[in-house]
Amino acid sequence: MFFSRGFTIMELSIVISIFAILSAVVLFNSGAFSSKVAFENLASDIAINILQAQKEAMSGKFNSLSFGINPPSYGMHFDSTLGNNQKFTYFADLPLTRDMAYNSGIGCSANAECLNEINIQTGEFISSLCVNKKSNNSLCGISSFDIVFTRPLPQPIISSLGVVMNNVLDAEIEITSLKTNDKKTIIVWRTGQISVE
Repeated sequence: MFFSRGFTIMELSIVISIFAILSAVVLFNSGAFSSKVAFENLASDIAINILQAQKEAMSGKFNSLSFGINPPSYGMHFDSTLGNNQKFTYFADLPLTRDMAYNSGIGCSANAECLNEINIQTGEFISSLCVNKKSNNSLCGISSFDIVFTRPLPQPIISSLGVVMNNVLDAEIEITSLKTNDKKTIIVWRTGQISVE
C-alpha cells in the first residue's frame, strides 16, 4: 500500500494562487473601504459638533470668553464657497453681541467668537447648504449659515450672513466625497433633532 506524506506541487500552487487572488481583491478594495469609512466619520463628526453646541448652550456653560452673568449661545458656522468649504467652525455667540451669528475675527484668536475651527483634510467638502429642503418651500445655494442654540431651548436658530432666517423647518449641510462619489446630508430639524442621511 502506498501512502502520501504531504502536498504535491500542483496542490500547493493551486492554494497559493487562490490565496494570492483573494489577497489582491482585499487589497484593491481596502482603499475604497477606508475612504468610505473616513467619509462616514466626517458626517458623524459634523453632527456630533452640532450636538455639542446644543448641549453646551442648554446647560449654560461659561467659557473663558464670556462676559457678564449671561452664558453665551453656542453654534456652528458652515460655508459652502470655494476656499471655505473644507472647514467648519464651532463658536460661542458672546453676550456682548448676541446676534445669533458667527463674527469671525481672525481665526480662533483670544478675542474672537471662534472656539474651534475644524479642517476637513480627507478630500471631502461642504457642497451645499439648504433650508426647508424637506418641505415645499426649500431654499438651496446658500453661501453660508450659522446654526445657533441658546439657553434653555434645544431648538436651533438659523442665520445667514448675520440675518436670522424665519420659518425654518430644517437646515441641511450636504457633504461630498470626491474619492467615493458619495454624498451625505446632516439635517438639523426645527425640534432640535440632528440626523445624518
